[in-house]
Amino acid sequence: MLIISKMKFKISALYFLILFSQLSLSSIKYDKTPWTFEDSSVYPSCLETVRDSGDHYEAVSDFYKLNEDYSNFYDNPGLFFENPVSLYPKKPIIPSWCDLDVFASESHCKDGLKLHKTYPSCNNLPKDFKIIDDGSYIEIYLEDFYSDGEISYSGFQKYHLQKKISVETCQKLAPNVLGKCLDSYFLVKDENGGGSFTSRYFYVFGIFDIADKKNGSYEVLPLKQFDSFEEGMEFLSRMNQ
Repeated sequence: MLIISKMKFKISALYFLILFSQLSLSSIKYDKTPWTFEDSSVYPSCLETVRDSGDHYEAVSDFYKLNEDYSNFYDNPGLFFENPVSLYPKKPIIPSWCDLDVFASESHCKDGLKLHKTYPSCNNLPKDFKIIDDGSYIEIYLEDFYSDGEISYSGFQKYHLQKKISVETCQKLAPNVLGKCLDSYFLVKDENGGGSFTSRYFYVFGIFDIADKKNGSYEVLPLKQFDSFEEGMEFLSRMNQ
């Protein structure tokens, strides 16, 4: 299975991508212990990434007119949350592709785009998803993700925790969020939409208790993205993590 590290720029030489990906795999921990929060596993569906196309981030960037700040927003979304990117925008962010019938039924075309997930409701999966969670391993499978008329393909999402982040560092990565970071990790997440191609992302996520939210509901925020495992570990070393 081909795993491609998420990059900010396009590289035409496929062999270089494969080589870089393999180098990045060398030090990654494949401990499958799930992220546990309040005695429950945090499912991969709670960890929102930039995805392959970056369209979600581009749509939010256009909505807030970030312009030249887009690259920084792409890599450091935590710095932009609540200034100017609201976690709870008064006007829903409806992306342009929602005008196409094929996308019109998607949730963000009805409720608006968000770059974060609410816990624990993000653990509630549609019936066509299957979850493997035995307390020591967690993975989501989406059955029959799409069909070419003859074969149905199944996608999956999974993650591997790499390093626990202090709540102080977590808070610094989202300085404008009026809430308290309760738990945070640097992790590797794999996403497969069906077939042989798997995208790999390197992120710091934090779980926040937001002041104006109801008790028992928390926000899982993507705080910082890296191009590689090594880049993430180097950054955390500089932060004394």
